[in-house]
Amino acid sequence: MFMAPIQISHQKLLLLLDFDNTIIDGNSELLESLFPSESIPKDIVDRYRLGHRCWRTYIQDQLTALADLGVKPQQIKSFLRKFPLVKGISQLMKFARLRKDYIDTVIVSDSNTVFIDVILTENDLANVPKAVLSHTAFFNEASCPCLMVENFHDTQCERCPRTLCKSQAVNLCGMFET
Repeated sequence: MFMAPIQISHQKLLLLLDFDNTIIDGNSELLESLFPSESIPKDIVDRYRLGHRCWRTYIQDQLTALADLGVKPQQIKSFLRKFPLVKGISQLMKFARLRKDYIDTVIVSDSNTVFIDVILTENDLANVPKAVLSHTAFFNEASCPCLMVENFHDTQCERCPRTLCKSQAVNLCGMFET
């Protein structure tokens, strides 16, 4: 995925935030409760456990299965809106918004852009981040009402998932030089 450089001023404070367990109190990609049995189908879990799939593909398999079961985009959005924020994060982000002349806020997350946007919008925080570096997502209404998630990029980083190295993501966008 190519991203144009984000102009981050060297005169500003850069506030880099993860999303899961940093902005929200939990993991936005724990989708079990959306399944009728309130558990992820065994075949999806088995493929992931056997190492055949990466985490992002595991989530995509769940989203596809949910669409096949008739779960609508609005149900997924409703589920996401219920996530609580980490205590104090709303105040921090609103402070950053008030001080946007001095603070650039960037979210770098292995979640996805739809999940992040829905939750930020629900909490009146959507206009806080200058950028969201995450997997691009969209509802594919044409073929099925499935949320499609695309890899942010492919990486060989040994510390990170194959689909997103946060350090590389920040560097790719021209925010830092290492």
